[in-house]
Amino acid sequence: MKLIPNKKKILKSYSFLSLAANFLIALSISGLSVLGVLSSEIALPLLCCLAIAFGVAGLAGRFVDQNIDDGIIGDQKDDQ
Repeated sequence: MKLIPNKKKILKSYSFLSLAANFLIALSISGLSVLGVLSSEIALPLLCCLAIAFGVAGLAGRFVDQNIDDGIIGDQKDDQ
């Protein structure tokens, strides 16, 4: 059973990268808070602000032409 037709294309997209960054930020800030490095007064607003920022970046990434069909992101080929 195949769910996604082109896995590499999805993994290179801006929306996936921002989702992965959001997940890693949540883990790191929560981990630092649990360890006592960050206080809860700093960790929660920081987590919320960064989650919103990367969420907006991921939403914008859904509408940006990323040219990831056959090459590197942003690599444009001339039609000459």
